[in-house]
Parts: sequence; C-alpha cells; structure tokens
Amino acid sequence: MDLNLIILCGRLVSPPDHRTYDSGGEMVRFLIAIRSETPRHRIDVLPVVLWDPPPEILEVAVGSRLWVAGSVQRRFWEDGTGRRSRLELVAEHVDTRPLELASV
Repeated sequence: MDLNLIILCGRLVSPPDHRTYDSGGEMVRFLIAIRSETPRHRIDVLPVVLWDPPPEILEVAVGSRLWVAGSVQRRFWEDGTGRRSRLELVAEHVDTRPLELASV
C-alpha cells in the first residue's frame, strides 16, 4: 500500500497569495518555514497550496505558527529553458491553533 501523507508545523514566511479563477475556484499559496535541530541546524522553506481556503487563512499574520496536513505533489510546466518541475505541499487542512494531545 502506498501513502502520501504529510503533517507539518512551522511558521508563515510571507503573506498568503490568494487567487480566484474564472471557474469560481479559489487557491491560496504560502511559504512555511520548518526549523530542524537534528541532525544539524537548518531551516527549510516549503511551498504550500490550499484550494478553497476558509477566509480566516487570508488573515494569518507572518510569523504565525501553522499546522498543515496534506500530501506532496510534483507540478510540471514548460518555459523558455525547457521542462521544469517543483514539489509543493497540497494542504487538505490548515490550522493556527496549538495542537492539543489527548491524555492517555
């Protein structure tokens, strides 16, 4: 069985880019920074796409902590230099509330 599932917690790097299409669909793109301490200190900035976002996502301040659950997808396109691609996270759920773990 294959599974494409990702859950991240990081900080919003820049204001969300909101787009509305002729079809009426809406999309928000944003960048989320994920800080890692092991095996070495680094910060990864990852692109996230959320289709038909709730209005409150557009009001999230830069630097806010976000929880993102979704999948990884590779997008392909052609430009003057040839075929290109990039990985992005396609979010199914985005939340700004702190994660509360159930007591065991």
